[in-house]
Amino acid sequence: MIEATIIDYLADELSVPVSGEVPVPTPDTFVTVEKIGSSVENHLRSASLAIQSWAASEAAAASLNELVRDTMEAAISQETIFRSHCETDYNFTDTTTKHHRYQAVFSVVYYE
Repeated sequence: MIEATIIDYLADELSVPVSGEVPVPTPDTFVTVEKIGSSVENHLRSASLAIQSWAASEAAAASLNELVRDTMEAAISQETIFRSHCETDYNFTDTTTKHHRYQAVFSVVYYE
């Protein structure tokens, strides 16, 4: 499952908690990973992943987002990942909780 692969990879590379959902209790800074689409062609799988960088301020969330982007570009170092490309990223502050976050959407091609 690509979500688990990316969560494990980011957790090893980043100094913040990484999970598939908002942790409880909620730390000030963390990253969430969610698959928002997928396909298969010629036995290669591709997935669209929304990776959210959460932090106590907008500037901290933007900084964490940049670190996530750099780390995801290096994800091709993983044995089963062939491509990792950031399609877009943007401020995505949660207006309900007032928790600052950025979201980056990645296209990842991988083999399982």
